[in-house]
Amino acid sequence: MSIERYFKDKEFLPSLIVNYNLRETQLEAAKAIYSSIEKFENALIEAPTGSGKSMAYLISSIHSNRKILISTKTKQLMSQLLHKDIPAIARLIPDGYTIAELKGRKNYLCHHRFYKYIMPNVAYYLDAVEWFESIENEAVVLIPEAKFNREVVDLMSADRYQCLYSKCNFYDICSFYRAKDIANNADMIITNHHMLLSDIALKSTEGVAGIFDFRDHIIFDEAHSLPDIYAQYAGAELLLFSLILFFRDNKTLMSIDTLMKIEELYFDIVKKVEVKNLDRFLYEVIEDEVKSFMAVCDAVVRDADDEEFLDTFLRYSSEMDIINSGEEGLRHVDRIGHRLVVKFTPFSVSEKFSGSLTRLAVSSIFLSATLSVGGNFDYFIKETGISNNSNKLILKSAFDYKKQGRLFVSKDLTSRQKDELYVKLGRESSGSVLIIANSIDRMRYLSELLKKEVKSKRVISQDEVTLSKLDLDSDVILVGVAIVREGIDLSRGDFRSVVIDKLPFEYFRDLYLSSKVEVLERDGGNGFRDFFLPRAVLYFKQSIGRLIRHESDSGVWLVLDERILSSNYGKYFLSVVEGVDRLDNIDKVLEFIN
Repeated sequence: MSIERYFKDKEFLPSLIVNYNLRETQLEAAKAIYSSIEKFENALIEAPTGSGKSMAYLISSIHSNRKILISTKTKQLMSQLLHKDIPAIARLIPDGYTIAELKGRKNYLCHHRFYKYIMPNVAYYLDAVEWFESIENEAVVLIPEAKFNREVVDLMSADRYQCLYSKCNFYDICSFYRAKDIANNADMIITNHHMLLSDIALKSTEGVAGIFDFRDHIIFDEAHSLPDIYAQYAGAELLLFSLILFFRDNKTLMSIDTLMKIEELYFDIVKKVEVKNLDRFLYEVIEDEVKSFMAVCDAVVRDADDEEFLDTFLRYSSEMDIINSGEEGLRHVDRIGHRLVVKFTPFSVSEKFSGSLTRLAVSSIFLSATLSVGGNFDYFIKETGISNNSNKLILKSAFDYKKQGRLFVSKDLTSRQKDELYVKLGRESSGSVLIIANSIDRMRYLSELLKKEVKSKRVISQDEVTLSKLDLDSDVILVGVAIVREGIDLSRGDFRSVVIDKLPFEYFRDLYLSSKVEVLERDGGNGFRDFFLPRAVLYFKQSIGRLIRHESDSGVWLVLDERILSSNYGKYFLSVVEGVDRLDNIDKVLEFIN
């Protein structure tokens, strides 16, 4: 049966989805995806917001009857696929075709840690014990989100350091490994980038089997985020405070004086960086102290002569071995209160990423609304190492931006004039307003300003709510930063205007970004042209995609950064809204919106 029938014939999608409209971009995407699956070819596909790409790849995957792994950026998007999109097409799924999800270890109950830390202290963890007794016969136990606080979840779940793997007495009934087996036996696996990319990074090491079995194809949704996420797993990271918790959990294996000595050494390091008022800094600032701390920890563990204690510690310390290796990359520390995280992030991950992919699937399809810059995929290909011979497709928008939208660009506004523009827009426009700022401080400033000056709308700051659960039925002003550009479904909101407070360039002095640019320029590249600019254009595209989500939507993009007109690089941003009529004052903006 032709793939087109699913989208055109009445007995398929038109009868399953309320108010279904055939979108040529969705059909074109589905045909390209299905062709790449059939031919075992890699593909890069940019499908703009509203293209219906989720349904395109779900239908194509199911119709192919191949072993498919679908990875998307967040657990929220996983949930949308599993609980909204797939149930909507349940009638099209053949009998016997199986679909399973797999999340990270910390989402699943660890029986070993539950019986070791929760059960001996029933009086303290009564809610957890009552919950466990209600589900203990379930084959796979997911810890409910938001039911328990962080401390309790940490005690009854295991990360990759704490897991005892096949040495565990509960290995045969382990929820995570049962879920892993179910997923690997399924026709389709739904997972998220963090879970999959950590596994791909493991597979870059010879002899490591990892979590996912070999598949026919991988489909990466929201693929634009892959280079940044993979870099986290291609390097190493150790939360030093987790070692303090580890020793506290095992305090019966040492004297109280020994435990106090370990904690004292750690907090001496914290005090050193607090005195210098450092929150993010190069690892070399505390390298000697950290090595001394780790040496003391190592001696204590070996003196305890406990196999589980030693094995777990060695998994922690293996991260420090990578951090202290000579591989080129950035070694730095983040401080959040008294918690220090030591990180190593390689500058280039393209070879590791592309090489490891071949150990996981025959071919891969990369999908996103924002993969191209200036009409090509050069930046994405360079960052991921994907073959330039991959199939490439840039789909046109499913919507008529020229008809449905207008563009307003401010010129030479003072800070006070900008504030006045925000207040006027908030007070006098119908529908909701989305404001995208470049920093948390700016977000909070605008939120407070509008709460004070605009009483006709609810003003909501991103850090005040859980965005996936936000009620958008009434007129709101939502103020946020990067997270509101992508991933979160805002199609329920009646947004009539999207304000881009500043062109979304990243902070040039960020330790990792600036260090990576240094290496790029050392090798003959241009940091602004080859790195910061293409990333900013992709972020701008994401912001633009927030406004028009349906055929009936209309509204205005307001860009309050005159560099889009005055700079020689502004043309790359303007090409995103090419042909859209421009409004030259706020009154015309309000007239169009209202």
